[in-house]
Amino acid sequence: KGGAHGTTLLYLAGARAGQGWHEGAADAARQAARSFEQGEPNFAAVAHSKLTEALALARLHRTEAALTLIADAQALLAKSPQPNQTDPLFVELVRAETLRSSAAASEAEQIERVSRERLKTIAGAVPPKPLLLVF
Repeated sequence: KGGAHGTTLLYLAGARAGQGWHEGAADAARQAARSFEQGEPNFAAVAHSKLTEALALARLHRTEAALTLIADAQALLAKSPQPNQTDPLFVELVRAETLRSSAAASEAEQIERVSRERLKTIAGAVPPKPLLLVF
């Protein structure tokens, strides 16, 4: 359990999502979060796992469950002793993906556009579309 195992599971979640197997992606991301919780405290890793699971659930149109995971991840990131300035932007990208799968497509587009612009400014690059995992 812990870091290496959780990281492997998180990559597995991304691979499954890339193949369109979102139920399997959600399961692997859930297992990654549990694994990260077993090791040294790493709030960001658990949060990234929850965001990855939320992406998979959003694609399965499980909006409420995805929004709950996003809120959990946001709370975990707030506890992180060394916050990463891009993490809140990834939270917003996952929120946009979740909203896009519901009836709030125009709000989702606005959130995604602003988040991608800020990521480009801060990190010099933006993640690919579609976003498969948060790492």
